[in-house]
Amino acid sequence: MAEWNAYFRNEDDGEAQEDGEQAEDYKVTGRDCLVFLVDASKEMFIKGEDGEPSNFDMTMQVVRSVYTRKIISSPGDLVALVFYGTKHSQDPTNSFKHVYVYHNLSELGAKRVQQVDALRGAKGARLAAETMGSDETSLCDALWCCANLYRDCKLRLGHKRLFIFTCRDQPHGGDSVKDRQARTQASDLRETGVVIELMHLMKAGGFDVSVFFRDVVSPPEDESELGMQLEPCEKLEDLQKRVRAKEQKKRTMARLNLRLGEGVNVAVGMYAIAVAARKANAIKLYRESNEPVRSKTRTFHTQTGSLLLPSEIKKAQVYGNKQIVMEKDEVDAIKKFEDPGLVLIGFKAMEKLKVHHHIRPAVFLYPEEDEVKGSSCLFSALLTKCLERNVFALCRCISRRNNPPRFVALVPQREEVDEGKVQTTPPGFNVIYLPYADDLRNLDPPQTPCASPAQVDKMREIVHKLRFQYRSEAFENPVIQQHYRNLEALALDMTVPDHIEDLIMPKVDQIDQRLGPLVQDFKDLVYPADYNPAGKRKAGWWLGGSNVQMGAYTVVGYLLYRFSQTLPAVIRWPIRVFCSVTGLSALWGWVSRIVGTLRGIQSLCKWLSRIWKSIKSFSSKFHWLLPVIRAVTGSSDGYVENENMRVNLSSPLKAGLRLIVVGPAGGGRTSVVNTLLDHWAEEPEEALLESTIRRAVVDGREVSVVDTPDLLGTSLGRIIRAKEALRCVQLAAPGPHAILLVMQAPRSSKGAQQDAMRLIQTTLGLFGDGIRGHVIPVLTHADRLGRRHTLERMLNEDAGGVSGLTSLCGQRPELVDARPDRSPDERKAARWVLLGRILELKVLRGHFVHELQRRDERNRQQLLADMTSALGKNLEHK
Repeated sequence: MAEWNAYFRNEDDGEAQEDGEQAEDYKVTGRDCLVFLVDASKEMFIKGEDGEPSNFDMTMQVVRSVYTRKIISSPGDLVALVFYGTKHSQDPTNSFKHVYVYHNLSELGAKRVQQVDALRGAKGARLAAETMGSDETSLCDALWCCANLYRDCKLRLGHKRLFIFTCRDQPHGGDSVKDRQARTQASDLRETGVVIELMHLMKAGGFDVSVFFRDVVSPPEDESELGMQLEPCEKLEDLQKRVRAKEQKKRTMARLNLRLGEGVNVAVGMYAIAVAARKANAIKLYRESNEPVRSKTRTFHTQTGSLLLPSEIKKAQVYGNKQIVMEKDEVDAIKKFEDPGLVLIGFKAMEKLKVHHHIRPAVFLYPEEDEVKGSSCLFSALLTKCLERNVFALCRCISRRNNPPRFVALVPQREEVDEGKVQTTPPGFNVIYLPYADDLRNLDPPQTPCASPAQVDKMREIVHKLRFQYRSEAFENPVIQQHYRNLEALALDMTVPDHIEDLIMPKVDQIDQRLGPLVQDFKDLVYPADYNPAGKRKAGWWLGGSNVQMGAYTVVGYLLYRFSQTLPAVIRWPIRVFCSVTGLSALWGWVSRIVGTLRGIQSLCKWLSRIWKSIKSFSSKFHWLLPVIRAVTGSSDGYVENENMRVNLSSPLKAGLRLIVVGPAGGGRTSVVNTLLDHWAEEPEEALLESTIRRAVVDGREVSVVDTPDLLGTSLGRIIRAKEALRCVQLAAPGPHAILLVMQAPRSSKGAQQDAMRLIQTTLGLFGDGIRGHVIPVLTHADRLGRRHTLERMLNEDAGGVSGLTSLCGQRPELVDARPDRSPDERKAARWVLLGRILELKVLRGHFVHELQRRDERNRQQLLADMTSALGKNLEHK
């Protein structure tokens, strides 16, 4: 059964991620967890000089930005917000004093963002004082409470981080007992894989990390971060930058071995520095209930219509008009070259690397000391030498299994830090993917005139004036930002979304102010005197005149045009020559096109008016027919109704469906017929003694249903059962598209399984083995099984021998709830499940033809041939 489950994959799941992108697979790696542990002491609420926000207000702004960013980029991450040093206590176990769990560890939502917004500003400070207050501090209890949040989470956790926001370097006021307890608890947290980061804020007198927090926080992940986080954050921008650098875990695209020589390997990791930001995929919802829907793909055999397993599918390639069929193992062997890894080929000067060699986004290479000891030392030595000699390393790269090999250039990169000692550029190698000879294209550029030295000098001045310092992180994608601002406004019930400034729009006023007369000087040097950048060149001197002049010549041109239409051709040509000399030739053509367009519109309106009059006169002749139909049939609103049919006169019917419903007494056969026809008739007091046909138009398609007596039971004799079986086939002539075998859903008992098998064997005996493949088992009374007993689960567990039904009938059963007290939407859903299966059978197999119908057709054809022959002989004698 595992093979079947693997086959029914979800179509909405994204395709395999491209190289350079990382998929969030929480089932494999676990969910990322982030806990904000915020100091709620009185010192945090002291405002800065010149009206600057307090440390608590800055912290809430940072928490809010992280919340909104994770909702957009990582909606599956788990985040919690905990305050310590509070007067009131609140935690899931009510075991810790002076700890207030504001948000438990779970996924983020719009309500949480609103709650964090309420803690910002002066109103937020008052709300925090009323809700939590400030009192003694016990960092040990706070860390213990955070450990319980991680432990009580039922989901699989991946990377776990804990951010401590405080402005006090001695949270316990020098109490050595509490300091020791906090250090012990922090050590226990680190042993469970929790990374503790300190986001210390500025206070009067400075913040000394070495007094207490040096023994609490986790050591840096690599040596380059040593000594870089000693300065406290004084501004909101610094705090946001530090939190953003720490909140995301470094995730490798691949871990490879860089082979420098025989037996010399360096463990490295490949990281995606920049990945194109995209909008989240739209989620399909069911229109009636707004519940997410999932679509599944199944593959069927074109001739037999049977469902195919993945092991039954092969791949083929056409080569030389011959189909080459390959197994899955053969395809994998063709794709595989070598194991993943990097192999050093040599070194080249940086001048050899050209701009057009970058054929895809670059990735970043960094050592993995945990994989191979000594990798960082050897990697650092290689990086230093490449920087000193200004060379890049040429390597052969296979990033993943079954990936083709690529030539790559390892370009060295120096480490850079800003004024706050925060790393802005890490040290390492940028992996540049190089093209093969097959990827290069020979271009034949068009020949253009060369610029003169004066033109080049003038453009150099313009370029010099417009130079500025470019930073890619300073420009946000306006489309994505506007998209998520709109979503945020809808989620947070905001009246108007926040305004987004399009930073990539050129600032025309500043550009004109900088350039001054340089643009006009450049135009005078490059373009001719009559050049018009807005369109074509000037048609005549009149176009550059004033509006009065243009209006006068327009009137003159129009009068000349109208006057020339009444003149002979001998006189008309001199007038055109005059217009060409004076510059009125363009006006001549423009006026003629306008007049021609107006005449065309006038002719079209006359033609449409004649058609409309003809339709009205024709329909008025048959206007009396509709009231007569309504009076005779008693229908209304364009429908004709009778006992068994309801037809919409205004819409054409689709191809009909014919089906036979059989089943034992009490199995729900009548309820299934009512569900199919969307017409609920009362249960008959007496048992049905002969087959009857009922018809209805369901959603524009005629559905004919033959309801049968108890053909599968023992209440009727064998002769009557056989006769009714043949009669129901005749009622469904030329043949049914499907036979619905209605029975109660079998339980796990052995007797119920045997009854289900007996019903199928009896059905095959009545209609013949040719009916196999047209029989769809319909299991009713689904409400008695419980919500958890779905058809997929019954197939997987083979509950009640359901898989045996599939093997005997050749069709997958359907589990329906055909109770009459269900809602119209539920009845409609059940009806479309059954009709969808019947339509699928109709497309794959057509309709079933019984042996009796074949004999009748042969006898009819023979009788027709005999009568035709006899009639032909009579005509010969006459």
